[in-house]
Amino acid sequence: MRLCLLPILSHAWYGWREDETGIYAEVQVASAPFKSNFAHLKDGKPRRIWIEVGAHVWENLQYSPEFGRSQNDFLISFEPLLDKYAMLLSEYKADVTQRRPLGFQHQRGLVFPFAVGCDERYTPFTVTTYDMCSTVLGMTSGSAGYWPEACSNAVDKRMVPCITLRHVIESWLSGQDVFYLKIDAQGFDLNVVQSAGPMLRKVEHIELEGACDRVSGLYASAPNCSTIWNHMNRAGYLCVWMHDIRSPEVKQACDRNFGGNLCQSCDREMNMFFTRLP
Repeated sequence: MRLCLLPILSHAWYGWREDETGIYAEVQVASAPFKSNFAHLKDGKPRRIWIEVGAHVWENLQYSPEFGRSQNDFLISFEPLLDKYAMLLSEYKADVTQRRPLGFQHQRGLVFPFAVGCDERYTPFTVTTYDMCSTVLGMTSGSAGYWPEACSNAVDKRMVPCITLRHVIESWLSGQDVFYLKIDAQGFDLNVVQSAGPMLRKVEHIELEGACDRVSGLYASAPNCSTIWNHMNRAGYLCVWMHDIRSPEVKQACDRNFGGNLCQSCDREMNMFFTRLP
């Protein structure tokens, strides 16, 4: 499995190149076939799969209590900012003088320097001064609203690899069910969900974010909270709880019409948790 940072669609091996836009490298980031990454697990396969799209620094799933308690679950994370990707790789618990398995952030977890949800194999990626706000989408003009000003200050545009959830589930995981999908893609969350195509029904639980309806969004063309909530309902998912990102401890029921009402009355951004209906 090779990571291609070249702005081309060819599968040819280029090694590296440079042009007026930057210096590009093609390097291997994990072992293939994908199932070989499970060889050290009990029975050679994970009990449950967790996927994380946007694994900047805070609230990474490898630190969640439930994943920590699990004995044979496996986590696949995606983080296109290379310095944050490198930080996750450094989290692997081992002596610094010892070989570490390629691409592992945890004994039961891989991390990839990819964005997720694009139609192509690469995408422009906007990096902001406060880089937790970096995004596949463009930034809106004008005020950052409730966000720090550094959130809307785009300072860099890079090319990053991008993959679909359908490829991850259908090809890498051979259609295995995904227990938990957590998305923090800075306005691109719904695109990530939609990129699963027919494989979406393989995902049991989904956590994602959306800007409240009555606030001006930070990202160009990003769907608001109600749009996401309605789409997930139509896709066969039940909203279990929502909370404003400023008050994660205050979870509110969001089934039936409650979710739509919360989207319209909140004043910043909502984190939403959905579960697949039978």
